[in-house]
Amino acid sequence: MNLGVNGDVMTQKIDVKHRFNCSAETLFKHLSDDAFDSKMMAELGINKETLEATETKDGPRYRIRVKDKDSVPEAFRSLVGGELVYVETRQWFVETLDNNWKIKTDFMTEKVNIHGIVRVVAVDEGHCERQIQGTVEIKIPLMGKKIEAKIMEALVENFEKSVAFIEKHVVAG
Repeated sequence: MNLGVNGDVMTQKIDVKHRFNCSAETLFKHLSDDAFDSKMMAELGINKETLEATETKDGPRYRIRVKDKDSVPEAFRSLVGGELVYVETRQWFVETLDNNWKIKTDFMTEKVNIHGIVRVVAVDEGHCERQIQGTVEIKIPLMGKKIEAKIMEALVENFEKSVAFIEKHVVAG
């Protein structure tokens, strides 16, 4: 996790990598599959609802709604209505084996900027790496940095937890 300063607003940067014993194409096929993603999120305890699933010329595009009360510090739950609810848009690109993702929260949307990219990169024969990079920026005086830190912690924790699911259902096959 990297922290950077953007004017007077602290911006947190996600930079997470995981290596897997499968081809990049195999991992990408699973990660870009909405049914696989739904099973993985359910196992991680994340409440996910697919709002839209379309096939574009570049690859699948999904809009999902996520509800997560655990990502919000208790002191700030009244600000967001008790739980963090957001809509995430994911556009997968088959040719480059990556996706762009953007999160739009149900609260103070003009003050929240959360987005990133997931890349699947071939490392060598039969091995690949999932590279996740992103930005979490909450422009709310006094509370923004604390909310950013908690959201970052939850995002990174979920990426880390997903490794076991991927190894069980993709690598072990």
